[in-house]
Amino acid sequence: MNDSLRQDSAVILAVLKNSNQAESARAASFSKNSSILEDKNFLLEALKVNGLFLKYLDENYKNKLNFVLAAVKNNGMAIEYASDNYKEDKKVVIAAVKSFGRALQFASEELQNDREVVIASVKWPGRSLEYASIDLQNDKEIVTIAVKQDSRALQYASKKLQKDKDVIALLKKHD
Repeated sequence: MNDSLRQDSAVILAVLKNSNQAESARAASFSKNSSILEDKNFLLEALKVNGLFLKYLDENYKNKLNFVLAAVKNNGMAIEYASDNYKEDKKVVIAAVKSFGRALQFASEELQNDREVVIASVKWPGRSLEYASIDLQNDKEIVTIAVKQDSRALQYASKKLQKDKDVIALLKKHD
């Protein structure tokens, strides 16, 4: 990597480290003026620093497992920008929801109905129960995990479990 590219990459990584989405867009536009986007090692590093940078990468990278995993492990919400086949990939979705449970909203319907995926999701934040299938919103074990994590998750449980004495007892423990 020449000095100019090294300098570009250092600037972009610095911006990405503590950036919101608007600043990520700025870093992406800066990088488009540079051949830095051709450096796969740099791109992987950038995704590890700020997974949402995936949004600004070429479709080719959104179709590569190692790039998508780097992004979702940093920020689960990056799955929104991954190629659709990864929203059906259990390994990728679990990595995303472990990073941030609300990434479940971008998972395939099938995975929103997968117990293992949903349990990983509701551990943080519990309100990700909102994106679970109706069947799993009626699963007492899953609702219990979600409500223990965040009492506000109860609003996404089935009507039956919203009235369940054991689940309600959990709320009283949190008060």
